[in-house]
Amino acid sequence: INAEYMGGGYKNVTGAPIMYEVTAKEVQRLDDDNFEHLTQSATGATTGDWLVAFTAKWCSHCINLKPAWDYTAEALKGKVNVAEIEVFENAETVNRFNINVFPTIVLISHGEVFHFNGTRTANALIDFALKKGPDFQQAVVTPVPPLLFLSERWQVYCGLVLQDVYRAYQYNAIVVIGLFTAGVILGSVSVVLVIWLLGRSSAAKTKVKSA
Repeated sequence: INAEYMGGGYKNVTGAPIMYEVTAKEVQRLDDDNFEHLTQSATGATTGDWLVAFTAKWCSHCINLKPAWDYTAEALKGKVNVAEIEVFENAETVNRFNINVFPTIVLISHGEVFHFNGTRTANALIDFALKKGPDFQQAVVTPVPPLLFLSERWQVYCGLVLQDVYRAYQYNAIVVIGLFTAGVILGSVSVVLVIWLLGRSSAAKTKVKSA
């Protein structure tokens, strides 16, 4: 397979366009819930090798990657699993693999992670997934990171909550301040009510003893 981007679409060496738009079905969608179940990355990759792209919907480089990625998935059908995972919807996996650049492309194979750092063309991606070519030979290789502990998952969850609060504050600070104020008032009223009820109960017991 010889395909490169030639102004407006992927074409083979003869210049004929490649119909990559119909190959998206070959790209598997991963998320926090199914990542380990499908890839078996922590247990030795019994489901085969996985070429995974960590992408963000708003990232222009990720959008530009899509035609080559779809074509790569079609070309590797039956040889290597090709998948995507949305980084801002799957914080647990993103934290586990320490992803901070988008798109990040990795090949997960037999307990190791090969980090792609080449030109994001169909040819380069296919060769990398098949473990050949300079991009694979020069790739940084790390062990598959272990699954997160419960405490680490809790930290990720708390981080997401704080992010949501911050985004809500940026979107409408008045609403956030109003909700916070309402919470403080409701909490204060609850405390006063409890103290008052305890006071009444104590007074009633004293009155009974006096009688």
